[in-house]
Amino acid sequence: MEAMIDSGHEHLEPLMDFRDWLAKFRNERSKRMVERRDGRIAFMGDGITTVAGPFTLEARQEILTRLLEVQEQVGMPLISKDEIARIRAIWADDAIEEAKRHLQRCEELRERT
Repeated sequence: MEAMIDSGHEHLEPLMDFRDWLAKFRNERSKRMVERRDGRIAFMGDGITTVAGPFTLEARQEILTRLLEVQEQVGMPLISKDEIARIRAIWADDAIEEAKRHLQRCEELRERT
């Protein structure tokens, strides 16, 4: 990508900046959930440190917002309206599943008392 920018495609620089930002962003533990999408928690080899799960909903929204900003800056399509609609549907499904897991944990706690 840097070679393309150096060869006269300066308008793509925001795309390279997005790539670099995303590479750092994905390693921020505060942007990741502990639980996997199926509710399990995975641990590193030490048995103590958790493996980073999927991005939080807030992090996913931040990524999409940035991507849409970059799309506007470079003046070319990076994601379609259909893809955005599908992403939002997945987010809605994830929210429902997370609520179900939360309710199940609450029910289990209530049964113990």
